[in-house]
Amino acid sequence: MSTSDRKDLPHPDDPPPSTTETAEQRKQRKQRESSNQDEALEETFPASDPVSPFVPARAPKPGRSTQSSCDKAIGESSMGKIIYDGKHYELESLRERMDEDLVGGIDSSLSDQEFFDSYLVAHDEKYGERFVVD
Repeated sequence: MSTSDRKDLPHPDDPPPSTTETAEQRKQRKQRESSNQDEALEETFPASDPVSPFVPARAPKPGRSTQSSCDKAIGESSMGKIIYDGKHYELESLRERMDEDLVGGIDSSLSDQEFFDSYLVAHDEKYGERFVVD
């Protein structure tokens, strides 16, 4: 492996190259450079993925409660409450603005927040834009 880059200026103590690069040598050098670049890209692969704007929540496993311990501590007063863009909403008031076809396709056994989060994903997939609360 070379200790310098091809674009580095030659060191004054190094003798000038005695021969010019042949077509075969150039081809081998280009393949090696391409291979090195591919390897470097593979090593940075997770960082090269685009940022995902939304990560949907996992559906609960059958037979498990959909309420978190935090929800249980808050109690029944949180039922029907949705957090969206840092604000609290009543699910029923948001449902009036939702596409009924999309609502019908979402698992009704989900918690209210999970139901709403699933609706956001479905809305984005169908319309190609975020659901907006006016």
